[in-house]
Amino acid sequence: MILKVNEIFFTFQGEGKNIGMPCTFLRLAMCNLHCVWCDTWYSWNFGKGDGIEKRHGSPTVKIEDELHELSTEKVLEKLIGHNTKNLVISGGEPMLQQKALSEMFRRACYDGYKFDSVEIETNGTIPLTACFDEWVTQINCSPKLENSGNLKVARYKPDVLKQLQATDKAWFKFVIDSEDDLKEVDNIVNECGMKKVEDWREQMKKAGLDKKMITAYHPKVIALGEYDKMLVDSTSGYVALEGYRIGGGRLPYNKLIKMAYNKGVRVHGFAMTKAEVIQKYPFYSIDSSSWKACVRFGHGMVTEGLNTRYIKFKQKKSVLKTTRLRDISALIGENKKEQYYSRLSLSVDAYKTMERNAVALWKARGIDWEAQIKRFKK
Repeated sequence: MILKVNEIFFTFQGEGKNIGMPCTFLRLAMCNLHCVWCDTWYSWNFGKGDGIEKRHGSPTVKIEDELHELSTEKVLEKLIGHNTKNLVISGGEPMLQQKALSEMFRRACYDGYKFDSVEIETNGTIPLTACFDEWVTQINCSPKLENSGNLKVARYKPDVLKQLQATDKAWFKFVIDSEDDLKEVDNIVNECGMKKVEDWREQMKKAGLDKKMITAYHPKVIALGEYDKMLVDSTSGYVALEGYRIGGGRLPYNKLIKMAYNKGVRVHGFAMTKAEVIQKYPFYSIDSSSWKACVRFGHGMVTEGLNTRYIKFKQKKSVLKTTRLRDISALIGENKKEQYYSRLSLSVDAYKTMERNAVALWKARGIDWEAQIKRFKK
């Protein structure tokens, strides 16, 4: 059978109860919803892909660039090649391909290969089939609200949410943009009888965890002037910095990190922050990204020692300044395929360097992530 795949890469899980655990991401193409704030629009927003056309608030991409039809045997071979123990299947909407995924897991079982965990990330609109359910150990469900830009008849399926909840494998996440969204979440929880969500709330209150949650700063919701007050009021002493979406410019990350650091507030940061800033104001935790970003956005990272910086591939002078590059002609030439692999190679190299830097910082805090990775690769 055939799976429609967007990308496969090794990273850390960034959501759910297994956050921070090493895993392999299998991102499938296609989605039945079109969220205006989706950060993986390239897995489903197909069109001209000319850098001009936009749909659903995001640039379109060429289907031949982002949708790869692979046999279940080939996908399994790639997953085994990553020594995958913890598998996260995301999208797009992976529930659209349950039949082919079930076939892949049956083949893995027949070949004697076992995954320790299989997480599925879904928008909660497509029922879970019995044949696929037997392979899934955890469901990360993100029901979409009105702020997603989807019609309610398409994004809200109470019967599906109730079914997922009944499996006792589901963890629910909601994207909040305003106080009105909180009311919508309460309505969904009440209508769908999500007792588990209500139980979590009570458990967190009893354990005092409601006062230990990470405070998230997002420029669309909170003005920059309120950030300082947020740091002072943070009962957990832990803040996560969210970035602008496409076309909105970048946040002054270095300034925000320094402000938090000086107030003794821990920071959940991002890989795009300069290495020298990370060394001076070390993150308490760090986000990971797909290596394909450099190809998609026309820029990438290069590293020299502990110094990591960005270059724009279309600017020849910027590229020429990076003397460590061996094949500049392939990077900025006319051959699109050569450009693709040259940029990807650069980005992989940069992320490996940033991983080494982050691991060194974690070790200083007594966290041996290298041991964790080895344990999950066995």
